[in-house]
Amino acid sequence: MPAPNPTTYTGKRTLVCAHLAQGIECGRWPVGALLPAETALCKELQVSRHTVRAALAELQSAGLVTSHQGVGTRVLRRRPEQTPSHSLQDISDLALYARNTTVRILDVKEVVLDGPTAEWIGAGAGEAWCQARTLRTAAEQDAPIVLSSVWVPQASRPAIEASGRSGLPVFIEVQRLHSRMVSEVRQVIGIAIDTLACMVGGAGEPAARAAARAADTAGAEHRALVLGTASHALDYDDVCMLATCHPSAPVVSALLAGIDHAPEEIALADLLAAHLVGTETMLRLGAWLGFGHYALGFHATGTLGAVGAAAACAHLLRLPLAQWHAALSIAASSACGLRANFGTDTKPLHVGFAASSALRAVALARAGATASDDALAAFAHAFTGGARLDPPLRDASTPWAVMAPGFETKRYPSCYLTHRMIAGIQRLRERRPPPTDDAPVSIDVLFPPGGTAPLKHPQPRTGLQAKFSAPYCAALAWMDGHVGLGSFSDAAVQRPALRPQMARIRVKERTGPHEPLETAPVQVTITGCGWSDTMAVDWAPGSPQDPVTDEDLLTKWQDCATHGQITVPPAVAASWLAADLGQPMDSWLYSLRKAILERSTEADG
Repeated sequence: MPAPNPTTYTGKRTLVCAHLAQGIECGRWPVGALLPAETALCKELQVSRHTVRAALAELQSAGLVTSHQGVGTRVLRRRPEQTPSHSLQDISDLALYARNTTVRILDVKEVVLDGPTAEWIGAGAGEAWCQARTLRTAAEQDAPIVLSSVWVPQASRPAIEASGRSGLPVFIEVQRLHSRMVSEVRQVIGIAIDTLACMVGGAGEPAARAAARAADTAGAEHRALVLGTASHALDYDDVCMLATCHPSAPVVSALLAGIDHAPEEIALADLLAAHLVGTETMLRLGAWLGFGHYALGFHATGTLGAVGAAAACAHLLRLPLAQWHAALSIAASSACGLRANFGTDTKPLHVGFAASSALRAVALARAGATASDDALAAFAHAFTGGARLDPPLRDASTPWAVMAPGFETKRYPSCYLTHRMIAGIQRLRERRPPPTDDAPVSIDVLFPPGGTAPLKHPQPRTGLQAKFSAPYCAALAWMDGHVGLGSFSDAAVQRPALRPQMARIRVKERTGPHEPLETAPVQVTITGCGWSDTMAVDWAPGSPQDPVTDEDLLTKWQDCATHGQITVPPAVAASWLAADLGQPMDSWLYSLRKAILERSTEADG
């Protein structure tokens, strides 16, 4: 389309279009900035919303801006594009680009790198590489969009042909071929072991048994419901405060339930890379939505988990990008989970729902079901109450979330927001042990803003409720010292001896603006007869700043196996920690899955 020309405009629409085009060109709204909201433009220019939308549509046709529902209108360039180009702003645009264009491999030749070429590439002279020429064209046109020259090591030559089949960039196929991202993948091994341990420990819990009774575990979706529920039944699985959620449980549950559909034997690297992709998708989506999503009352593990688990399964099954995008869009329509159900069996069921809906979404996408190209933008708009959000930003320099800020491996089987409090009380207890007469002390806990949002059971009656009770967890940490799986049985919660101490717990939130919950300190003050001591805990136990060791992880595995009454020796988990990334995992995964499902179908806990 030709550039908007102010001298030829007539009518209100063209005047608005000219005003905005001139503002963009002169730098009032620089490239990357959001234009004012439609209502603000209506007020400033004294025109109707219909007129503003028509003008924005014209600017979008000229290539000056891009619009996404729930995000706004962002400036792409100062002047209209004069030649065909593709600006890939987010996953929706990337999926459309792959769907509406095709890649043809023109030729591939083997090359021995000479000195100048090796220096240019950053490789060694004399190395064997492949050079490919690829041509990308519009699906319904003969006109080429881009001619590329791609260089890869000779061992990566199959990635070039794979790119021609999938439409994905060659570098992604190279990662798939060699399971690159090794440092990140290695980091995931311990996280995956932790999640499977929680699944083993939760297999006999009432929520998991209810899911098993309601489902036919012969089907992948139903298996995912049971496995997902078991993984979160103890509330012992990992956390990432980047999105205020449990990232691994829905992803690992969906992968374990759906391994039967993998196109070939599953190596450890395949499983871990899929986990990495799924949790990254989940966490970046959650970071985009911000804490407002959680504050509105949504259980982010359930809502974000459906999309993240779908991404993980799409990666494991090596779906074409168009099907991958459809799967995520379908999963977004299945997302659910409310914090109102914390302290009940429905909270862990949210993870089962997420894993199950992820597998269903992937199956529908593979079967040819279509979905909206802007579903994730609509998801963000709906699940933030219509908040105006900037588009998510991620490029090659952005570290994977598993590396920074990292995941927190739980040391206590309770709500994660109780952990700094528990750790502070335990440390103060070491300084000044409780008196032998069990006389109650006063414990004051100061949380950051929003830090008590999930702690909705001040007087718990059950073990599930106690996991979300600040008074119970504080009294437990002071009187018992140890906080473990046995601390959250119904019998432990109903002990009369704890009640006097629970009555002396005072919980408050700091006033002021929102603080990032992953870094905001929790302050604990204990006052006894003639003494008082205070401690601020900046980092939660199990966070990257206070990490669990391999020994801690194997101890947790044994505790979970004992609690879940499943015989899986710690030596099995230890072998994972030392495993080669190419090691086949199918038989071990099938065996573990069978044991968990059998335990969940037993009549008694």
